[in-house]
Amino acid sequence: MAKYRSKALAEKRKKNLIINSIFIIAFLVSVNYLLSEISKIKKINISEINIKNNITVKTEEIEKIISSDIEGNYFWKFYSKRNILLYPKQNIKENLLTKYSEIKTVDLNLDLPNTLNIFIEEYKPYALWCGEDCYFIDNTGYIFKKTIKNENLFKYNINLNTKHLDYERNRVFKEEKFKEIDSFVQLIKGLNLSPEKIVSEDNKKYEIYFNNGSKVIFTNEQNTRELMDNFQAILNLEDFDIKSVEYVDLRFGNKVFYK
Repeated sequence: MAKYRSKALAEKRKKNLIINSIFIIAFLVSVNYLLSEISKIKKINISEINIKNNITVKTEEIEKIISSDIEGNYFWKFYSKRNILLYPKQNIKENLLTKYSEIKTVDLNLDLPNTLNIFIEEYKPYALWCGEDCYFIDNTGYIFKKTIKNENLFKYNINLNTKHLDYERNRVFKEEKFKEIDSFVQLIKGLNLSPEKIVSEDNKKYEIYFNNGSKVIFTNEQNTRELMDNFQAILNLEDFDIKSVEYVDLRFGNKVFYK
């Protein structure tokens, strides 16, 4: 008799467990469906996209990427991607930064109830890196976009030691090294001279060329402050004219040679 009661009790508990499980699943499905429908309410869905501060990247191209990212729903047609709480913010950022090497940062914010604002910051052309083709670089030496030769920008003809055919997203030098060399270039410009480009095939010896064909030679290992002082010193010589010499060689410490 006790064995029969124990079996009946076990079956009852099993039945109750199944019923409770079905109830919980039905409840969760209902809640999920309700939340899904709420997420699709137009009043809380993005209906307008504003692109701001872009210069070279076309607005319609950015809009196309964003519209694709927020199209459709998550989880088999549940939860709208346009919902102001659920839209794929990180995915939009990553897609824009991956697609356009000239975009530096992407910031997104909402202007409730329905407007998504996209703030674009682009890299600013500072100089050129040139191999077979030329690319814009910013003021840290970051290479970000292929371009035609621009005679108004200083050129870095530096061997990057890379096998990549696409040079975008590389660097001419590490940022600290670039700023050191650039400070020397800017000193030369500040002396009312006209440097056009810096050339190096091995990243050991550098040559800065002027528009008259003369050049300044120095090495990778030299102290920038010393270069500036030595170059300034030779310019101060009474019989020296940078426009009339073939080169100035700064590679030998305080001994400066020119021809």
